[in-house]
Amino acid sequence: MKNANLSYVNIAEVCIDNKLNDLAVENIKKITSEELFDYKLGMLKYLDKYSEALETIIANKNFDKKREYVEDILAKAPELKYKVDELCVKYKINL
Repeated sequence: MKNANLSYVNIAEVCIDNKLNDLAVENIKKITSEELFDYKLGMLKYLDKYSEALETIIANKNFDKKREYVEDILAKAPELKYKVDELCVKYKINL
């Protein structure tokens, strides 16, 4: 169960169901499984935590579709363009 990070997923889902969004985000950030990456982003978007979703995308070194996912989030929250620039500098990537 730990290898798949199911405990963090389960806790996050329960927190979302009970409107404990901050606690849900804490547990979502702890999910490290690459197989659950899209699900992790989906939960962050569902909670309208676009800033956290951007950091998750940009910080992931093994993710090839960064530009596509970042553009999707910026379409919903264009005011976060500055955040993308900051994160690109922080994680030393170029989108």
